[in-house]
Amino acid sequence: MVTKAKTFTTAETAAQLGVDSKSLRVFLRTAEGAALVDRDGSRYVIPASAIPKIAKGLAAHAKRAEEKKAAAAKAAAEPDIEPEDDEADDEELEELEELGEDEDPIKDEEQGE
Repeated sequence: MVTKAKTFTTAETAAQLGVDSKSLRVFLRTAEGAALVDRDGSRYVIPASAIPKIAKGLAAHAKRAEEKKAAAAKAAAEPDIEPEDDEADDEELEELEELGEDEDPIKDEEQGE
């Protein structure tokens, strides 16, 4: 007689691991998680032997998600200021200084000078 290995539902597995079912299902949808379980229609069939591997993979998945969230928060907190183009400002200032105080660049352009 062939005995069937003990299997668990996502709710039972989540309770054993101390996580909520939604977090477990999110992990099981990843390639790493999907490799550890079988499907029976729309339900996950989780063998007892896979639970330690799921626990390890779920912890790594949660850590990566937290790191990604922290990186996004850090990027959002940093000001999005472009560096000033000092070279262009210096050129404009030099051009104005060359014109002198008695010259008006707008009038010169209008008169065709």
